Amino acid sequence: MTKRWSPIPRIEVPRFGMPLRSVVRYDHRRLRKARLAQLTAHPLCNRCGRAAEHVHHKIPILQGGHPYDFGNLESLCLDCHHKAHGKRVKPLLPPPG
Repeated sequence: MTKRWSPIPRIEVPRFGMPLRSVVRYDHRRLRKARLAQLTAHPLCNRCGRAAEHVHHKIPILQGGHPYDFGNLESLCLDCHHKAHGKRVKPLLPPPG
């Protein structure tokens, strides 16, 4: 018997009980512009001083943070962005030799 195609299930947000795509709605073009402006104005990580490559929302959008407000954005390197989200950071390998 062949398996029938089914759509990807909608993700439910436990706190709000609404589908995620109906909770988070923002303009991707405007977000890209805000991200570029943030990284141009603050090219270094706000936490460690290395080159920043990510823009982090200090207050998550689902918790009421504004997606485009520069007061809610901070420039972070990859390691600091992982730490901000509670992810484990892989240690840097020592140089060979």
